[in-house]
Amino acid sequence: MTGTLDDLKLKIKDLPISEIIGQYLTLTRKGAQTLAKCPFHDDSHPSLNINDQKGMWYCFVDNMGGDAITFVMNYKNLNYVDALEDICGAMGWDFSQYQSKTKQSPKLEMAKKILTKSTHLFKKCAETKNFPAFTEFLKTRGIDEETATNYQLGISPKNNALFEYLNSIPNQKERDFALSIASQLGLIRPSKYEGQAYYDTFRERIMFPIWNVSGQVIGFTSKITRPDQKPRYLNSIESFMFNKSEILYGINFAKTAIRQQDAVILVEGNMDQISLFQAGFQNCVAIMGTALTENNVEYLLKLTKNIYLCLDNDQGGKQAAIKANTLFMAHGITPKFVSLMDVKDPDEFIVAKGGLAFQNQLESAGPMIDLILSDLIDSGKDASTDEALSLLQDAYKAVSPLKDSLQATERIMNFASELGLKSDSNLILENYKNYLQGNKTSAPRTAPKTQTTTTNPTLKSEEKHVDLPPAQITKVEKTLMQNLIQFPELLGHDELGKLLDFIGENEVKRFVCAVKDIYFEIDEAEYLSVIRSIISGDQYSKELAGTVGAALWTYRPHPLEDKVVDQMLTDLSAKLEEEMLRDKKISIKNQQKNVLDKESQEKLFNELITVEKRLAQLKKNSRKKSSTII
Repeated sequence: MTGTLDDLKLKIKDLPISEIIGQYLTLTRKGAQTLAKCPFHDDSHPSLNINDQKGMWYCFVDNMGGDAITFVMNYKNLNYVDALEDICGAMGWDFSQYQSKTKQSPKLEMAKKILTKSTHLFKKCAETKNFPAFTEFLKTRGIDEETATNYQLGISPKNNALFEYLNSIPNQKERDFALSIASQLGLIRPSKYEGQAYYDTFRERIMFPIWNVSGQVIGFTSKITRPDQKPRYLNSIESFMFNKSEILYGINFAKTAIRQQDAVILVEGNMDQISLFQAGFQNCVAIMGTALTENNVEYLLKLTKNIYLCLDNDQGGKQAAIKANTLFMAHGITPKFVSLMDVKDPDEFIVAKGGLAFQNQLESAGPMIDLILSDLIDSGKDASTDEALSLLQDAYKAVSPLKDSLQATERIMNFASELGLKSDSNLILENYKNYLQGNKTSAPRTAPKTQTTTTNPTLKSEEKHVDLPPAQITKVEKTLMQNLIQFPELLGHDELGKLLDFIGENEVKRFVCAVKDIYFEIDEAEYLSVIRSIISGDQYSKELAGTVGAALWTYRPHPLEDKVVDQMLTDLSAKLEEEMLRDKKISIKNQQKNVLDKESQEKLFNELITVEKRLAQLKKNSRKKSSTII
């Protein structure tokens, strides 16, 4: 039976919420209460409440709540669609049944057919046992039959088997189209010899299919079977299907294990990934190309925040690890570095020392940034004061992607102390912040760009989804939403429109307007389920959904008197206006720094005076109200 994502959402809603959250957390029952330790803060006593009747969870410490889908979105740091897929995996459901099938472009359909057929062709050749080079490869690299089958490893024959197959298509129009697409994918190439249109690109090579995150073959990498062949490794060309910089080899096999183990091991080559996966380290992926990309980082951080760098034990691998470490630190993450000791790469490590030794290396791995700083300390023994200060600048550069976070400043102070510098720590931190100001290009982005599934650039989800940037919801806006949920009669007040004028064109305003539009069209009995339905989707951020969910948890029908409603809206309006004016004040002051002409300076000065006067008036009103209450 197939369906849509909305059908899946209803199926999840029909289940007791404890049954789903129980797949992720250990639940305890105290009388009529179902509790769990909250994963969103350091929780020693269970503070996550789960209510099957309401179909909701709530943490009274974080003041967050929601339904099963918002729980998984927050717990696994997933977007809406990925959270639905994750729930399917946890419950043993087939997620593909809920993905609508729409007709794809003929070009894309043909490319997928050709790539799938090529994979089968190379694998079938290997299974004939007529290619000793393939059998020898599996034996020498320690690849068992199950792994070879799972990874669909194969071999390309020396004749033009793929071209001959495509050229045998009876219909000329379809044949010409197939040959054209295969050429664009780089699987066949135009021949220089008369009478032969094309020849196979991959011949007499061990073939490794490359999949996107959905399990569709999008290209190949290959290895020689004879020492005289060049190059040693040959990849598919860049095409509308294959973008090397956006691929993580093995992600289709590893993504579930990465989520379950909440960690990922990053390696450099296909064989490293295969060897580790076969040895039981199934949360492992390989970088395609020379370096990790920002797209790779953003995708992995949706799965886990625990990163282990285990790249080749040579100069190139160390440089790639440093670059990868810098990319992750720009997102506030400090990856751990896995030492391979005296072994060249993870594949050889598994063969030489075994899985238990590799597990020990994982467990003893420390933050890579600490190793970088430790190397600087070692190089600074017996350094002069000037040399030590120069090394301090190197340390600034190393930790700068972490900006002025505690992760950075604590390391800077420890580094200066170990180096023997006697300057006051406040002076060193001020010097570091000045360094950051002069090197802003190294700082991380403040808000991510619109995100698509980076490991599958050409096969986009049929049900479009856009990840929302982190919500910038203020404390007053949270109070507003909570009051509107708790006391829905505020939605019908004439003053609400005026109050919304103090909120920018953001999702808070969009949410309030959406609730206002439907409130008078529903019965009171439907109120909770309708609000839950509004936030249970991909239209609003996790922060907004959590804020509204918390208010829904504590909702009790309790009508207010008109004068109380009036006062609440007046107070909220004043606070929102004050927030807006403070933001405007900051904006004006920033503009003043960049304006040189006298006329513009005077205009901005007058605007600032007006803002200051209004802020003073709001404060005066607030004090007057407080004295009246006293």
